[in-house]
Amino acid sequence: MSAREFKRARVVEEAVLRNDGCEVAGLFHLLAGRWILPTLWELHRQDGSIRFSELKKNLKEVTNSELSRALRLLESAHLIDKKIYAEKPPRVEYFCTDLGRSIRAPIDELAKWQSEHLDKILGR
Repeated sequence: MSAREFKRARVVEEAVLRNDGCEVAGLFHLLAGRWILPTLWELHRQDGSIRFSELKKNLKEVTNSELSRALRLLESAHLIDKKIYAEKPPRVEYFCTDLGRSIRAPIDELAKWQSEHLDKILGR
């Protein structure tokens, strides 16, 4: 494991183990990065593998460095993986792992809850 991979693994571990008195606080802390959930959501939406350039195009406002950071964090948390093809130029495709796919239902439920309660949340 490289020093960078070790550092990313520590960031994930610290985020998930941080509970602040709430069992899911660590998970929410991990997923709270600006482009973490949108990236994971897009990978779920694709229901297969997708290249970096396609992800960037679909996420529109994300920069290369922000998307790279989100992908590395999701990979360190074992929610996604990548396949590197030995081609010229190199081709990399990202996809959800079994663990990453298993978080889709809870995220869908949170989205449904938000949709049902949005007016109350906004004070309407």
